[in-house]
Amino acid sequence: MGLIRLLLALSVVCSHVGGLPIVGSLVGGRTAVEAFFVLSGFYMSLVLVNKYETVIPFYIARLSKIFAGYWIALAFAFLVTLASGRLIFYEIIASDWSFSSKVFMLVSNMAIVGSDIMMFTYPDPAGIGFTANFNAEASKFFEFHYIRQAWSLPLELMFYLIAPFLVRSVSTMLVLCILSLSLRAAIFLYVGNQDPWSYRFFPTELSMFLMGSISYQVCRVVSAANARAIGRVAYVILVMMILVCGAVNFPGKGLPIILAVVLFTPFIFEATKNSRIDRWMGDISYLVYLVHFAPFLAFEQMAGYRTLPICYLIVAICVAAGLHPLASRVDKVLREWLSRRMRVPLLSS
Repeated sequence: MGLIRLLLALSVVCSHVGGLPIVGSLVGGRTAVEAFFVLSGFYMSLVLVNKYETVIPFYIARLSKIFAGYWIALAFAFLVTLASGRLIFYEIIASDWSFSSKVFMLVSNMAIVGSDIMMFTYPDPAGIGFTANFNAEASKFFEFHYIRQAWSLPLELMFYLIAPFLVRSVSTMLVLCILSLSLRAAIFLYVGNQDPWSYRFFPTELSMFLMGSISYQVCRVVSAANARAIGRVAYVILVMMILVCGAVNFPGKGLPIILAVVLFTPFIFEATKNSRIDRWMGDISYLVYLVHFAPFLAFEQMAGYRTLPICYLIVAICVAAGLHPLASRVDKVLREWLSRRMRVPLLSS
């Protein structure tokens, strides 16, 4: 699934820095993030069913993976932003915000926690204000986050928290998925397609995770040989769909991508799971997602204009590839430390 994950990460990059010739922004940022949620749901079911007998080693592996990559990307973003003349931590502390707002954003930057809530709130002089539309506020929390797109990570962490208690029961997942989709439909009918309620809201995004988990469970009945054969064809189809998506324009064009990811992922995984190159592309996709925005904002601030989007894509890929060995090392050290502290066997992520 590595190439698929990398193309989805590049879709997010393109949605922020501008589209490419012909292919545009590929599937776009929103569809890409929700497709990532589907893939996460699939993979969590895979490892929980086949690898982890207890929850603590699973939590340790997921936390170390998420935080290792995040902290490396945060350090990179800090240096790049500093080079452009901004020191966001100082701006937060020196602002006229309330004490609670300052603490909230410092914690969100350093520890991920709350990075999703910043899309539903704003810095009010009396405290943390609630908003139905963060874009309508004069002061926005996310503008003071080193990794603005990190709002998706708390949603991942929330799913990791509940996944061990869900993924072995298809009926439970089906009920929760239907409830989540129903809430999504109700919000669309009564609130409209308004960010962040139609997007970034965990109760509605839960359906994406669960569809990936259900996909794994349902497709377990297919033999490995047949799955690999189907997967090779599905791989080509899904890559072509991602590349073509940005060149077409019609309402709801992201839906076929999500459905294809749900249906094809188990087969593509079976066809590509032994490919080292594909695995490497998947590994750097997380860092591509995290590191791309800081150089874009820094260059725009220093130069006063945007350069070609392809330049940002190349920078994001090169930086991610360069930081990947360090992130892997931090992941390993963090996992070993947590395993010793919790007195549980050390398992790979």
